[in-house]
Amino acid sequence: MPVRHVTCRPAHDADTAFALKTHHAALRDVIIATYGPWNDAAQDRYFLASWSEGGFDIILADNVPAGYCRMLRLGAQEVELRDLIIHPDHQNRGIGTRILTEEITQARTRGDALLVKTQRVNRAQYLYARCGFAVIGHTATHVLMRIPPG
Repeated sequence: MPVRHVTCRPAHDADTAFALKTHHAALRDVIIATYGPWNDAAQDRYFLASWSEGGFDIILADNVPAGYCRMLRLGAQEVELRDLIIHPDHQNRGIGTRILTEEITQARTRGDALLVKTQRVNRAQYLYARCGFAVIGHTATHVLMRIPPG
């Protein structure tokens, strides 16, 4: 079903359970393919350590929580899309594309480069490429992508 409105709002403590559930549902296959067997306790610890840093937004699709994201400023003219996680129940509906398009527009308006890093096996890298990100490097597990400033 098409999504009419995609918005974000700051995440609150009450969103933690939803975001953790989304992390597990969206990333399980990627984590297994990249690192081996899934471990709920280890993934909970990883997620909660990251979540406790703050700065997350909840993505709403027609006012329904659909995922979460986080942008981090890395330098004077560089920001990183650190997290863009859409729950599988909401994937393939254009939500990630809308979030990326908005973040790209904002970065260009500010004159910032926009960076993203994702696991090599994550199909999200194809979304990033469609939205204009170019591969700038690889690690053993990740692909690094960038849109230059302006």
